[in-house]
Amino acid sequence: MNIVHWRRPRRRRRNGATLIELMVSATLLASGVGIVAPLSVRCGRLWQQTRHHQLALDELSNQMDRLTRLPAGEIATALDSIEVSQAAQTMLAEVAMEGRILRATSEARLQLSIDWKRRGNPPPLTLVGWIESEDPE
Repeated sequence: MNIVHWRRPRRRRRNGATLIELMVSATLLASGVGIVAPLSVRCGRLWQQTRHHQLALDELSNQMDRLTRLPAGEIATALDSIEVSQAAQTMLAEVAMEGRILRATSEARLQLSIDWKRRGNPPPLTLVGWIESEDPE
């Protein structure tokens, strides 16, 4: 007797991905790169601006310390020859520093400001220090 077993046809197993799955994954990857790439560029620019800002503040602070230790009579002549350090000149584009003495009734203040070429053209950074008078009261 010949027995024939009835078998269901086997399904072929799919190895790999379909075209739709590939398109979805490519779209997700492209949108992820499109979001992450500009963010990383902006983050790098922000870090660079922060370094430049900190360098400018350090430069102002160093110059202020140097000038306020001078006798009051020598500060005006030192302001005429004020120069930005070599480190600040190499890091900051078109950097310029200026200083002036602001006189009030009995006290004088020294105002230093530094400006360099940056995006958006913001106002210069300014630092103010008080000058001790030569004659003690």
